[in-house]
Amino acid sequence: MKKRRVFFLSLAALFAIGAVSLYALSGINFGTETLRSVLEKSFGPESPCVLSVGEIKGNPVSGYTIYNLALSTPVSPIYEAEMMFARPSLSSLIARRPAIHKLRIESFTIFADTLSRVSMNTKEGNRLQNLPLLEVDMEKGRVTGSPIGSVFLEKGHLHLERNQFEATIQSKFNDLLIEIETTGKYGEDGISVQNLTAKTEDSLLRLSGRLTHEIGLAGKIESIYLADIQKALPSSEKGQEVSLSGQGASSLIIRGRWPNLVAEGGLYAEKANLAGFDLSQTLCRWSWDGKNISFLDIKGEAFQSPITGSIILAQNNFVHFDLSGKDVVPSKWYGVFPWLKFAQGPLETLHLDLAMQGGNKNGTVTFSSPATAMSGIPLENVSGTVAFNPDNTLTVKTHGEWHKARVVGEGTVSLGKDPMLDLALSTSRLALKNIRSTKAPLRSLALEGDVAGTIKLLGPSSSFFITGQFGSERIRLGGNLLEKLSIAFEQKENVTTVSSFSAFLGKTPIQGKGHLTNLFSEEETYVNFEGRGEKLQPSFLEQVFPAIKTLKMRGPVSLEWKLTGPAQNAALDINIQGTSNSIFDTVPLEQFLLSGRYEKGQLALTKINARIMDGILSCAGVFNMQKDTPFLQLEGNVEKIHLSRLAEISPNWPSLKGQVSSSFSLSGPLNSPGITATLDGEKISLMGLLLDRTTMEFAGSLRDLSIEKAEIALGDSLLTGSGLLSFEKGLDINITIPPTHIQKIISQWYPNTPVDGVVSGEIAFSGPFSNPVMDVKGTLPTLRIGGLALNDVALMAKPEKNGVIQFSLDSIYKKFNLSLTGEGSPSSDGWLFSLSSGPEGLPLEKLTANGNGQQHFFGTLQLLCEGKITSKGISGKGILTSPKVKFYGFTLSNLDLPFETTAEGRVVIADGKAKAYDGKGAISGSFDPHKFRWEGFLNFENMDLEKASSDWLPPQGKITGTGTLNLNVSGTMGQLKLIFGNGSLFAKEGAVSEFPLVTKISSNDEIRYQTILANFNLDGRSVYLLPGSRVAAYPEDTTYRYFTASGAVGLGNQPINLKCVGDINLKALNAFLGAISGLMSVGDNITDPLLLQRFLSGLVGGYSSIRDFREASFTLSGTWNNIKMYDLKVSQPAYSTSISSPSPLDEKRTEDEDEIKIKLSFPTGEGKDSSLTPGEQVKKQIMENLLKQIIKPGEEDTTITYPERENGTTSPNGQ
Repeated sequence: MKKRRVFFLSLAALFAIGAVSLYALSGINFGTETLRSVLEKSFGPESPCVLSVGEIKGNPVSGYTIYNLALSTPVSPIYEAEMMFARPSLSSLIARRPAIHKLRIESFTIFADTLSRVSMNTKEGNRLQNLPLLEVDMEKGRVTGSPIGSVFLEKGHLHLERNQFEATIQSKFNDLLIEIETTGKYGEDGISVQNLTAKTEDSLLRLSGRLTHEIGLAGKIESIYLADIQKALPSSEKGQEVSLSGQGASSLIIRGRWPNLVAEGGLYAEKANLAGFDLSQTLCRWSWDGKNISFLDIKGEAFQSPITGSIILAQNNFVHFDLSGKDVVPSKWYGVFPWLKFAQGPLETLHLDLAMQGGNKNGTVTFSSPATAMSGIPLENVSGTVAFNPDNTLTVKTHGEWHKARVVGEGTVSLGKDPMLDLALSTSRLALKNIRSTKAPLRSLALEGDVAGTIKLLGPSSSFFITGQFGSERIRLGGNLLEKLSIAFEQKENVTTVSSFSAFLGKTPIQGKGHLTNLFSEEETYVNFEGRGEKLQPSFLEQVFPAIKTLKMRGPVSLEWKLTGPAQNAALDINIQGTSNSIFDTVPLEQFLLSGRYEKGQLALTKINARIMDGILSCAGVFNMQKDTPFLQLEGNVEKIHLSRLAEISPNWPSLKGQVSSSFSLSGPLNSPGITATLDGEKISLMGLLLDRTTMEFAGSLRDLSIEKAEIALGDSLLTGSGLLSFEKGLDINITIPPTHIQKIISQWYPNTPVDGVVSGEIAFSGPFSNPVMDVKGTLPTLRIGGLALNDVALMAKPEKNGVIQFSLDSIYKKFNLSLTGEGSPSSDGWLFSLSSGPEGLPLEKLTANGNGQQHFFGTLQLLCEGKITSKGISGKGILTSPKVKFYGFTLSNLDLPFETTAEGRVVIADGKAKAYDGKGAISGSFDPHKFRWEGFLNFENMDLEKASSDWLPPQGKITGTGTLNLNVSGTMGQLKLIFGNGSLFAKEGAVSEFPLVTKISSNDEIRYQTILANFNLDGRSVYLLPGSRVAAYPEDTTYRYFTASGAVGLGNQPINLKCVGDINLKALNAFLGAISGLMSVGDNITDPLLLQRFLSGLVGGYSSIRDFREASFTLSGTWNNIKMYDLKVSQPAYSTSISSPSPLDEKRTEDEDEIKIKLSFPTGEGKDSSLTPGEQVKKQIMENLLKQIIKPGEEDTTITYPERENGTTSPNGQ
């Protein structure tokens, strides 16, 4: 009711205004104060409203003009107008019921929020019903406090009549011009809008419904441009990042209680842009609650991807997105999210929960995809979140798979005009075999292994760049093992710059840098890399080019390389240098240089230079790898190789000097190319042996090189050979030595050496090339060393480790197998050697007299020596030992003869030792190997002659005493006849006993001596006792006083010729003669009358006493098998003595002797007839009988014979 009251009061005011206007028209101000009073009292005390009126002009006829009209509550204005003109209806004046007919309002303001509160609490609005016809014009009005902000009424017309109305309004909502036409009814229950049409420049809206306390309007927007909605928003609610555009159609419902009205509807847009999102075929619910515009349940396409969700535009530039998209193409979203430019591939899902206000953003974006790409990197099973932070940055967290490797991404994006990226993708294990199929360049690399690394996206989103680092402990590149791999790179636009990479290929470090173009695009990839490596091991090259493994190159090299051109056909330029290298493990390779280019499957080796053992290597060629089987073609030569440097390769190589040159050619499959080569050399020295000319021809492969032909000129001989050089299996070379005079070989070391013979054999090389085994074998039918002749000689020599050469000599010497073994090794100035005689030793009897010393020499010698052979000769030392040897019956034991060489090359024994029958001896001597001459000096003291007699004498006798022997002897090796010397024997205080002869001569069965002194000379045939050699008896000896002998004692079959003299007891002489009678030819020697006469004349003269000593002399001549006595003489006594009567002792000794009475008659003189007269024959017979009686008293047989020894000689004692 209060509303009605207000309404009718308003009408009354209008009528009052109309009356005043009538007066105004008549130019008379009439009733203005009354009108003021009525107007001011129109709102009673119970009304919350107060009306104030300014100046009023006019009258009821012309109408009233009211200035500064204001309706308000005690606290808020409701309505204000600067000017209002009201004209009453004349008919109503006449009827005394004044009513306003026409009303014009200018420059007014309606405070909608206050008006709505007052209207809901009063009944003043009911006064509007049953109003008469009323025309209202409005200009320059403004409505404030409405849900949509301020509405400006440019002009408007309202026609009211009998509860119906029509209105046209031109208004401006914020920046939106709108024309409204509406019709309807009003009454106590409110206003019924039958048709309301609102037009903008592009949009058309139709509504109908009711306006009461609860507003309810419904209709549609047949054509709406979303930009008009944005224009209608208050300027304070417009965000710079919020935009609305596009055209569509929508249903519309406006409902609610003023001012809390809600507008909503269903929107369909063919094409639209909501806050930057390009939408098409989009359906959504939208609503406006006076504060927020919400687009809900959005279904459609955003940037050509299906999208659902909502967008809310709120006051204070607040926008909230809650959108979910499928199959999103990120590149189409760059306008909304420019920071998303690092993502290129499709996203299966994208959810945006984002609030924006005043340029600030807060919220998250989540996304996922089974396959997408980020910065050109293909990823699988990707999911992640992007968090918008209050500081206007994004925090990105994502994970996925890159070629089946888990990848984790994180980082930040600083938002701005061009967002700044700082993102990182990392993986702990990426299997390279999974990426090598992505691009042809990668496929050709044959990558294997795992890597870990990080990729960073940095810089403005519109032009960001990528940096990264990758590393691995072990990968394979083209089949080559790389260790400790590290790569740092940067990707900017389409250029990938590798600032550095490093790795170890085997133990070889490699480094480089460069860039690639179009690595992550579909265009052709180009590379430009270069690098350098120091102290690289050749195993690096072997892994890149496996075929060169057969060269077994060693030693560090430096490498410079450059890779340029299309990745699939890039050209690789290499330059490899080495200062100290080797091939085949030990062959020195100095100043090595290799230059070449690898391009399109072909490696052109433009230059290969090196120094090999001071020789110059130069070659060039090409590796053609385009074929199924790579092909090699290489040609070159090596000039002036110094063979002396082979010793650096291996100590086992024989000593070589000289120079050789070679040319070679390689062609064929890379893994086993064929090779042909030639080698030429002049004046080559092999272990000091001069080879005049050497030529060789080779064919085969680097693995197995065959020596097709080898010719080596050695003096007048031509050595030929063939074999195999296999740098995997080793050497198998044989060189044949044709029959060659060994003197021509040995004389190169030792001229005029007395060695001769014809040698044939072979030299064989086997084993590894770097450590070959050399075997030398030779045979000689006869080898003559001085006077020593060896038959069936086999020589062998074999170098061992560290340059030691083992050698042996096997031969037959006089049917005896003779062996020598030894070893030699090279030194700085010659050869070191050692020599031994082997386990069988050297047979002494075979080393003398051309092996004919068996009768005089026995035993074996052990030889051990060492020394050096140089150009100056042989130097060394050694020792000859033997447990026992025998010379002509003379036994030596514990023989120890150390020797050494002199500067002249002679072998000298300075301090030899030996024992002879318990006597210690000293031995010295020398040997000249050039002349084969030797000499020796022996001295033995305190020899036990009793032990010596067992060697010198028959078993039935012995000699005691001690003796000293001195001997100087010299000769030629192997020539017994050329032995010469001298010596002496001194013995003392001994005896000769147990001989049958001695028992007959001596009364006590022995012949004692005080001293023996024998001086002698000797040669290879005999020993010559010098005059003065004698045996001296003790002073009281009854057998003899002395005995001397001089002359020749032949050796072997050589003659004996001794002149013997002694002072002998006649009885002993008698026994002696009887004992040796077997040595004499009785019929030839003692039957000589003159011999017998002389013998008997001396013998009978002194026979009267047993102590009668006579000097007897005789000659022994012949051989050991046939000794004869000549010129036996017994001297006469110096004076005549009678035969004294015997003493008792004499009687005892002679009691068994025959008594002989002789009457001697002698020839009258010489010159007589030699024929015997009968008297002379009697005389001869008497003398013979006497002689026989003296020789053997008591025996009747005049002929005495003795048994012979096995060797044909007889023993005095009959043995």
